Amino acid sequence: MIKTIKIFASPFHAPVEVVGDIVMVLHGPTSPISAVVIIDPNIQEYEEDACTKGLKRKQLIVTTNTKGTITLKFDFSDNVKHDICVDDKNYSIRLLNIGQEKIQGQFFSFYEFNVESF
Repeated sequence: MIKTIKIFASPFHAPVEVVGDIVMVLHGPTSPISAVVIIDPNIQEYEEDACTKGLKRKQLIVTTNTKGTITLKFDFSDNVKHDICVDDKNYSIRLLNIGQEKIQGQFFSFYEFNVESF
């Protein structure tokens, strides 16, 4: 199975994608040249149209790491691809593109990945 996904750093999109048996969550710090992705964290809370500390957000996600959580840093120099094993399944995750997309009148970063299971 090969799947291309795009994760947004935007209050209008959940920073979460499910690919096969893994959950990928975009995590800080992110930048125009790099991203951190957490694989299989424990999602403690997820709310659509959340309001926290007086700030309205399209969604709110709270995660904690577990023994099986994997943190991966991606960039186009030394960390373009990571091979991982989760629940006896092998995955290859490759950073394809970092860009910006206009969403509701503002530009937000996106991170595009190719995820292959084998």
